[in-house]
Amino acid sequence: MRFVPYLLFWAILCLAYPLSAQHCAFDNLVIYMLNIHAKNDTTVIPNLTITILDSLDIPLKEQRTIDGKWQETTVQFGQNPQRTSHVGYIDNNNPARSEKLHFWFAKNYYTLIPDFWLHNHKIKIEDTDGLANGGHFKTKIIKFNKKYFYRLCTGFGDWQNGYSEKLKDFYKPAKIILDTY
Repeated sequence: MRFVPYLLFWAILCLAYPLSAQHCAFDNLVIYMLNIHAKNDTTVIPNLTITILDSLDIPLKEQRTIDGKWQETTVQFGQNPQRTSHVGYIDNNNPARSEKLHFWFAKNYYTLIPDFWLHNHKIKIEDTDGLANGGHFKTKIIKFNKKYFYRLCTGFGDWQNGYSEKLKDFYKPAKIILDTY
């Protein structure tokens, strides 16, 4: 019976401080970044439509919540926004979406945070606005290169806290050059 006060102490201590199971909001998630530009130019081409294709070259679909309702959408890259518009916790009902999350290391690259593994998938890059983005670019289809998948939770720094010298050169985009017509 002498251990009861100790047990009571630890129980009160544990109940007083709720713990979180995740060490960061992006556990087990990766980011894939694309730096897409024209030949002899380093400026990222804006307003491209970048779709994920399956092994049969059919656009990949997924179920996602939009305004609290599950809907089927095509999986696409989004251009890194100027600021984060994601609200609340990241979970199954409010997943991480690259078009709503700003990543300081992603500059204005196109990003994707897949919540599934991309085995034999391809990336289809289309210029759907014609000359409005500075040229009329040819459609290009490439395979995913797994060397450009980067974990968002790292063991040597937390990018969510802002710029870090340790992480500055860690995240590298896949560089893709589009040809014009």
